[in-house]
Amino acid sequence: MARQAGFTEIEVCSYATEGQRCLEKAMRGEVPFPDAIVIDLDIGFESGFELLRFWHGTPQLNSTPVVIWTMADEQREMCKLFGVERFVSKYEGPQALHSVLSAIIADEVSPASA
Repeated sequence: MARQAGFTEIEVCSYATEGQRCLEKAMRGEVPFPDAIVIDLDIGFESGFELLRFWHGTPQLNSTPVVIWTMADEQREMCKLFGVERFVSKYEGPQALHSVLSAIIADEVSPASA
């Protein structure tokens, strides 16, 4: 889905702690900073809220767009408290996620962001 939206390098993490380690590497300059972070709140044995809390509490990451992709639409309000603007319920289907990711890519390549 992310490749179809225009992302070329994709890092998939199955656990919140693994995602946090990837973000820490980016902050240390070991890997490129992500253009976006997609979080499934029900990943692996951990809650995606752990990764969301890390993103929210780390000023270096706050400008990186976060997309919440999850089954539970009732988590939308909780995500707003964390400052998440992009929430896609899996019930909306993969096209909804594609649209959000495409919009992020479009914002990055628009003349206004140059």
